[in-house]
Amino acid sequence: MSIFMHMQGIHSNFHQVNGFKFHRVHKCEHGVANTKRSDYLNLKNPAHLKAFNNLWDMVATEKRLKDLEKVSPYHTTSEVESFNAHANFPMRVQLTVLHWNHLKLD
Repeated sequence: MSIFMHMQGIHSNFHQVNGFKFHRVHKCEHGVANTKRSDYLNLKNPAHLKAFNNLWDMVATEKRLKDLEKVSPYHTTSEVESFNAHANFPMRVQLTVLHWNHLKLD
């Protein structure tokens, strides 16, 4: 949820956004940010506020918030899934060729 603070150009002292209270993350992990950028959202601008609220409505559903509580950076399977995808690639190519040849015979 810290992305919503970051989009506004707020990079530290996270407290609350749209009723969501920060308990674990209170600042961005990056170094000093360029605060003179003009592409941060300004919630006083109606178009920016509308975009912010639309994004918030998509992301901050009750189910997603519960799912986010369970995400752990230490117990992910993406590296294993990536390895398996690459390890099985030759087999997938062979199956595709066999399937294509079978379709051509029909």
